Amino acid sequence: MLSTPVIGQEFQNLKATTTRPYYDKVKADSITALKFHSSQKAVLIRAQKSYISFNLFNTSMNLVDDQKVKKSQKEVYLGEYILGDRVIALTHSFAGRGFSTLYAYVYDINTKKLDKKELIATPIDKRLGLFSTKKNSEFIIDDAKATFSIVTTFKRKDLIQYSFITFDANSLEKLYSQDLQRQDLRNYVILDVLLNQQGQLEVIGQFTAESLQAKKSDKAFYVATLDVIDENGIVSKEFEIEKALPNGIQPIATDTSIYMNTFIEAETGGVNQIETTVFDRSSFTPSEQLVYTFDQGVYKAFFGTERGNRKKKKSKGLGEFNINYIVPAADKGYFVLAELKEIIVTMSGGGVNGMAGSTTRTIYSDLLVFYIDNSGKVVWADHVEKGVASSPRAYNAFIENDQLNILVNGGRNYDTTKNGDPNLRQGFLEGSALYRVVYTLDGTQKVQKIQDNKDDFYLPRYGAYVNGKFIMISDSRSKRRFMFLE
Repeated sequence: MLSTPVIGQEFQNLKATTTRPYYDKVKADSITALKFHSSQKAVLIRAQKSYISFNLFNTSMNLVDDQKVKKSQKEVYLGEYILGDRVIALTHSFAGRGFSTLYAYVYDINTKKLDKKELIATPIDKRLGLFSTKKNSEFIIDDAKATFSIVTTFKRKDLIQYSFITFDANSLEKLYSQDLQRQDLRNYVILDVLLNQQGQLEVIGQFTAESLQAKKSDKAFYVATLDVIDENGIVSKEFEIEKALPNGIQPIATDTSIYMNTFIEAETGGVNQIETTVFDRSSFTPSEQLVYTFDQGVYKAFFGTERGNRKKKKSKGLGEFNINYIVPAADKGYFVLAELKEIIVTMSGGGVNGMAGSTTRTIYSDLLVFYIDNSGKVVWADHVEKGVASSPRAYNAFIENDQLNILVNGGRNYDTTKNGDPNLRQGFLEGSALYRVVYTLDGTQKVQKIQDNKDDFYLPRYGAYVNGKFIMISDSRSKRRFMFLE
């Protein structure tokens, strides 16, 4: 029997303290990353068009160093990590004719020294070089083995190549590289890259096996692929699947299984089910398929009692969701957070030719929170109604005392009576506030209102849980400060 979340219970558990404000030379909100050292020092990174800057804050969050170094406008920021007392940021450039080049920006928080280093310049296949229709790179860090890997994609017509280069995270020396090239595969795409306990890359992908003509005749099928990559080479496995796995699927990997969660749309539109396919990790074959249909409580949380009853009765869905966070739980299960994506179309008239036009924009609003146990089964699902944002993941999630904590901004007039569910959506002309929403393993929900955002608007997405504290920075045109929650 599924547990029913208990909702609307306010509590005051974490204490909020703030630092003195500091003057920020950069007026616009342009934070690329905010990394926290184990000593509780913080480094704020900004990757601008022509430079990368590093701001160092001491344990009291006072600004003690501000440095920047030039970079090419064609360098793409990949990611960053902390190792020892160094913060290392990585970029990739295709600017050199016939080469792709990787760079590392190394900042030492003790000596306050900032260096730029070229890691490797790799020749590009002439068939893929200048005429590639798609070129991009991804960054993957293996904390356990102190290595990182760069996955680079080149695609031109029916030829696609993935380049995998693994480096020692400490010395920044190349350890090995492998290339995976596929040809005459329709719509081949990498869905995700995982790391196993042996430090091998596990690349999950898929492609349409039949020709476009066969696809039109409804005879097409898909092939799921698993490529295991290390210094010894590439071992590939594949099998047929009836329907395509969605991009951004974010598989969950255990020692023995891989869980792939997809949202199933109702015939009337919108998501109304979560389908979990369980793969055996060693053979990469599907062993089980589990389906969770949203119960009446989820519909009630999203739409209210009467409207939710009508939508549930008609089997209508909730909308389009993107998974943002997968957070391991204490009992080897997982909390999964997905954000509602909405397309807003605004009509306009009176154009040059008297023709009406339209503009579209994407917003991200409510959260769907669900819990998966250690067998891959969805146990419960619930809803958090938060403030609308123009970019995804404008919130954060972390585990404290075996509970899921979600930090979000929402409307100031917190109302626990609407639909029996916390209404954190910000209304027209309503001020905003910062909230903490907590879930236990059984789905019990509690809410803490941390502050009204009168003077400072904090950015949970750039925060981190460090030494028993969640630390985040505020958004400001001139002055910023930090908040500690503990």
